[in-house]
Amino acid sequence: MIEVGYPSRSESARLSPTRPAAVPQDHLETVLLNYLRRLPAAHVDLGVAVEDVWPTTSGLRLELRAGASGRVRGVQAQYVIGADGARSVVRQRLRIGASSTEDLLQSFSAVIRAPLWDVVGRRRYGIYVTEKPAPGTFLPAGQGDRWVYAFGWDPRRQEAWRSSPKIN
Repeated sequence: MIEVGYPSRSESARLSPTRPAAVPQDHLETVLLNYLRRLPAAHVDLGVAVEDVWPTTSGLRLELRAGASGRVRGVQAQYVIGADGARSVVRQRLRIGASSTEDLLQSFSAVIRAPLWDVVGRRRYGIYVTEKPAPGTFLPAGQGDRWVYAFGWDPRRQEAWRSSPKIN
């Protein structure tokens, strides 16, 4: 068995009123988005990319590009949540430091539904490692037969796609 970093219930109780849980990202994002949409002071804008952001005397100014139309528009904001990935435009433009992105794993992952509990049997773990057809991992992701399959790859190398496992 390999420790995957989840705290025990007693460890969690020191910091939180709830117990640890493995919640799939897409479920958590839906809960948080629904909550945020109910806040009168919040505005949710999906399908846009932050092209630029800079501080002003009254908050922050953002230049946004709509994904579907490509239309660019400016908005003023008091706060911005920079949830735009490891190479964040928000972090870069506002000079918010990050440790390093050089050693980040490049990977591909997919959420799948498959009866894998029948395959693994009675031994239940948080991570299952595969070697064939290529090195990868399966992680239980929520209720029932919902899993995340992931494998590392280098997007600069075409052979990464040729040697990646094919999922039918």
